Amino acid sequence: GYIDIRRQSDGSVVNTYRISVVETRDPFAGKENILPGAPIIKTAFAGPRSITFDWFPPADHGSSLVDSYIVEYRAAGSSEWISYRNDDGTTLTHRWVTINHLELVTTYEYRVSAKTDVGVGPWATGSITTIRNPEIVNAPTGPITIREDAPSGSFVHKVMVFNHLGSDGLVRLSIGGADAHAFAITSDGLITTNTEFDYEIQATYNFSIDTHASTNTYMPGAVEPVTNTAAVVVQIEDVVELPAKPYTPTLLSVSETEASITWAVQDNSGRPPIVDYDVRVHLNTNPDIWVEYPHDGTSTTATIAGLLDGQEYEVQVRSRNSDGVSHWSGGLKLTTTASSTSNTNQQATDGFTVVPIDLEEGEEQPGLYVVFNDTDGLTEEQRAAILRVVSALYAGFQ
Repeated sequence: GYIDIRRQSDGSVVNTYRISVVETRDPFAGKENILPGAPIIKTAFAGPRSITFDWFPPADHGSSLVDSYIVEYRAAGSSEWISYRNDDGTTLTHRWVTINHLELVTTYEYRVSAKTDVGVGPWATGSITTIRNPEIVNAPTGPITIREDAPSGSFVHKVMVFNHLGSDGLVRLSIGGADAHAFAITSDGLITTNTEFDYEIQATYNFSIDTHASTNTYMPGAVEPVTNTAAVVVQIEDVVELPAKPYTPTLLSVSETEASITWAVQDNSGRPPIVDYDVRVHLNTNPDIWVEYPHDGTSTTATIAGLLDGQEYEVQVRSRNSDGVSHWSGGLKLTTTASSTSNTNQQATDGFTVVPIDLEEGEEQPGLYVVFNDTDGLTEEQRAAILRVVSALYAGFQ
């Protein structure tokens, strides 16, 4: 039945409420000591080492409400049932379970029963077979070679995974192992580099391709990831990396016969270290003829001796490492100090040039000269070299 309640204000109906009175009956009236019926299994899924299933409550609860469920499982053919327990040891009150740590490709029987304060009802049973792990079907069979100058993000390999889970499961891919940080993998199996390489620092990298399988698609139960792993070796290919070119040298000091220079080097990161430098010089009057001066080690200074006084020169430097030499630097132009006697002591006579020999510190040896034929085709630099040899020979006999 129902009751109408009307509230009036100035003779008009404001609101009408209808209350229905329904007679209820105790669902357990007349039932005593009756066990619940069997639950109704709904769905079941199998992973590589796990099974997951859920169920409906019994159609008939008996004489009391269901307060928990009991789940047991065993490998097919075994006589011993194993009781399932929640991880925290609490009573199973939800209507689904995920059982982990099972064997691959094995049939398992499972059963579930409802429990009330009267007792435990009959079992609902089922069986399902676990599957194989996802398989990497094209894992590398040997080392993969990558050039050391390959930029970050370069292609390494594309893996294909056969998923035995089908549409009932997911496969997640990841990179593991000692050098996992240097590589990345996408969900569809594309492996790329995640850093820049230097052969001189590390020539071999080792990592693994890991597959993580889960049937946790429809059930909220956490399925233990099961990993199938493929080892990968990457060899870094050594690339010829010439050293960085020095900057144009700067002049420290200059005299009549010597010049001291210094230089800096551009960034040489990622290349074999510089082990030496080459120095060369030429007279401005002979720009095509360069003479290299000895330099040993990584010092960035040099003193060039045996120059002619009052002459213009150009000096260049280059770097050296285990892979080769750099380009020559820009040229430093310098002029040696002019001697007060050098020009007057050179005498041109009937096609010959007479040059006095300087033994030490610019001092001339009276009566000791070298006579050059003006038609001999010698350059000033070549004549200077001859003067140095003659001076050394003469000094050796003193």
